[in-house]
Amino acid sequence: LGIIFSYHLNLILNNVDIILDIKIIYLLYLINAILPYFFAHRRWLILNDQRRYIVVLNSFISTVLGLLARLIFLRIYKSFLIFSICMLNATLIEGVITFVVSNKLYPFLKYRITEALTKSEKKAILKNVKGATLNQAFGLVIHTTDSVYISKIAGLIKAGIYAPYKFIINAFKTINWQFCESIAAGFGNLAAVGSIKKLEKRFYDVLFIGNV
Repeated sequence: LGIIFSYHLNLILNNVDIILDIKIIYLLYLINAILPYFFAHRRWLILNDQRRYIVVLNSFISTVLGLLARLIFLRIYKSFLIFSICMLNATLIEGVITFVVSNKLYPFLKYRITEALTKSEKKAILKNVKGATLNQAFGLVIHTTDSVYISKIAGLIKAGIYAPYKFIINAFKTINWQFCESIAAGFGNLAAVGSIKKLEKRFYDVLFIGNV
């Protein structure tokens, strides 16, 4: 879908012609959005092993280095294309570090499993993947399309003015997400050893705090 949209950017954006290499920049952002999924299973394996500090440290180092590189190259070359390449490299570095660390922590990942899954296992995985896909898709539609609407209605310049404010809002959202993610393992343990009523109460408590 992302590649298809690259041929029709004029339908979702105004003033497309004022930005040079707009398609290349769009594809770089598209690759940057897709790339983390190739390392997601390794990241979640580390998280579920109660080693969240490794993921946070990796993300922090990659983000800081990426921001510094983008600021330096943007200052020197004043090119948003180079800015986008630096962003992609930061995401790639984070993924490579996740790959290397997970291989050291869990050597069994290096071996290929030849044993086939049972039908019940495949059915359960398919069911969970469908649910996760729908949740991710609707989340993207709700939370990440505001810039598209602003660009289409008011133009890219207005969207650029709005971008810094969105960045600040997203920073607070990230903090909130870190809080929610840090207690996810606790919910898993509560689901395993606690009652449904207690689990439901804790869920609504956290949901209330998150929304506040």
